[in-house]
Amino acid sequence: MTAWTLLEAGELTPAANMALDVGVLGASVAAERPDPVLRVYGWHPPTLSVGAKVDLPEDVRRRCAATGVEIVHRATGGGCVLHDRDVTYSVVAPEAGRSVLEAYRWVAGGLVAGLHLMGIEARVAEHPATARPLDCFAVATGADLEVGGHKICGSAQVRRRGWFLQHGSLPIVDIREKMASLLDESADRTSTCVEDWRPGTTWSETASALIAGFAVAWGAEPCRRRPERLEWEWGGDAPQYRGAPEGPHAAAALRDPLRMV
Repeated sequence: MTAWTLLEAGELTPAANMALDVGVLGASVAAERPDPVLRVYGWHPPTLSVGAKVDLPEDVRRRCAATGVEIVHRATGGGCVLHDRDVTYSVVAPEAGRSVLEAYRWVAGGLVAGLHLMGIEARVAEHPATARPLDCFAVATGADLEVGGHKICGSAQVRRRGWFLQHGSLPIVDIREKMASLLDESADRTSTCVEDWRPGTTWSETASALIAGFAVAWGAEPCRRRPERLEWEWGGDAPQYRGAPEGPHAAAALRDPLRMV
């Protein structure tokens, strides 16, 4: 059994979502918290999140601006993810001797269990990373989940002084053409979405199933709470993610984020 926390922050802007996840990581390291913290959240407006090591081309930025898609930078690695009616999760937890791959698979237990509750049988992808495309969903690696041989959930991780932050996205509807238009690439045909396997599934149903899946995998119901002030104020060793939004509305979220909780 694993004691764990479900952090309930309400609806936040894209920039505030990223700032809070980094804040939880920083606060967990500072307090040496032994228990994992899970967030499950959505995005408004649609947002392109960019991996920590990705240099986003200027033409992609222009297309995002023209279509009302915000841009934020993640502290975690990986490529670009279009968040548009997807369910995003973040987990902050001690490494506890786990390798990067072992940590991915430990978190995957909750995701797989949650999808199973919706009648969707997923498994951890076994493919080695052979390429690093801009579109995160174009390639499945050992950090990801597959259903029927198609990638359904992409994840990325960052580690800080014995703790890790892991992000992941589970698309509910097919947004591959929209992503392709933003990146000016051919649409990926190797991924899938919840709608393909369980038509009519809502965001709330999916989010609730994932939370229930973690309760199954970790053998305990969560302790539910709101973010603490330290988690909002943490600067840590990645201060650039406190103000990494690039869209016209995102900066307002960071002026007084406590009002948004």
